[in-house]
Amino acid sequence: YYHVTVGDGQAFIDPSVTLEDYAQGNGIENNWVVRFMTGHMEGEIKKEHLEEAKEILTKKFVVGFMDDAEETVYRIMKYFDWAFEEDETVRMQQEDCIKDLITGRT
Repeated sequence: YYHVTVGDGQAFIDPSVTLEDYAQGNGIENNWVVRFMTGHMEGEIKKEHLEEAKEILTKKFVVGFMDDAEETVYRIMKYFDWAFEEDETVRMQQEDCIKDLITGRT
């Protein structure tokens, strides 16, 4: 939490920012993800910047959750229009493969 970015883009460690200051947003840059995604690193963040970041997420990312990895795989399959084989034996092998990948049994 000590990293602070200055105007020239160089990061430095500022030990004067306490954990409490950091938690309250004092001494840190706000909306870092929006700033990073839109390239608007300085100045006020406006609704247009948020909308641009949301548009980037919509077009460039597929978001999943590791606590429900199997559902995430199925969502990714749907997004890319991937399907299991029609042959039941092959389909079961593909489903088992996904389960093995998720549980680390590869």
